[in-house]
Amino acid sequence: MHVSHSRFAVHESFGLERPLESGTLESTLESPRCAAPRMRANVAGMLALALAAAMQFLPVAAAGIPDTAAIVPGPQVLELELDPSRPTWNGNLRARLSVRRETRRFELRLVGPNPNRVEIVGPTGRVPLAFGWYGRDTLLVETVEPLAPGSVTFSVSFTGVFAISGPGLSRPDARHAVLERGAGRVVPLWPTGTPETPWRLQVHAPAMYDVIADLPRATRSLQRDWGTWEFASGTPVPADSLRVEVRPLVPHAAKKRGGATRRPRRR
Repeated sequence: MHVSHSRFAVHESFGLERPLESGTLESTLESPRCAAPRMRANVAGMLALALAAAMQFLPVAAAGIPDTAAIVPGPQVLELELDPSRPTWNGNLRARLSVRRETRRFELRLVGPNPNRVEIVGPTGRVPLAFGWYGRDTLLVETVEPLAPGSVTFSVSFTGVFAISGPGLSRPDARHAVLERGAGRVVPLWPTGTPETPWRLQVHAPAMYDVIADLPRATRSLQRDWGTWEFASGTPVPADSLRVEVRPLVPHAAKKRGGATRRPRRR
């Protein structure tokens, strides 16, 4: 499924002003992991191209050492698009970041999904940046200009493939999807660790399914053939406590009328 077909491209709650701008990664492009050797061979040219495009993949050899203590995450919102009938899923994490000291680079740990878009919005608007893989499971983000101390909003959208079982997002069959122990696999991990924080969880799934989670459900809404389930922890909880199950919707049994059901008399 192409990223551009995702509901995330037009869903207002993601803060996306328009569908997939230049700099986002279409699924027809080569994976950054596969392209890494060629990227290292032409670091200077690729870096110039990436920074000019503002949001392209960063040449990992030119990344330098990130300041792991400069960024501290705050409350986070995780949004997932889960359709058990499809092999892939889409996600978006949005977090409020506290910038402790001036920095241009920071990293997150993410195993499995490929990032499609990274965005930072500061007091003066969107921050030009580049992003890419550093090693096998570290997503490195570098801004064109240093981030000043203060508060910014960070978001990353990504696409993954359902596993058959195990931690992360799995699909035991074409009618069920399960999220468990998703830290680092569905929820990106920060270098200082993902602290316990109040979570908001939004799940988009076809209306023929029901979504349950280990968090109190706040709202459920339907729009055509898709539904949105929103959950909120209320109190700080660890990322690994976010457990979600998508399963076929079971209609409520019709209430019996007139008391107990009687068998018809034989004539």
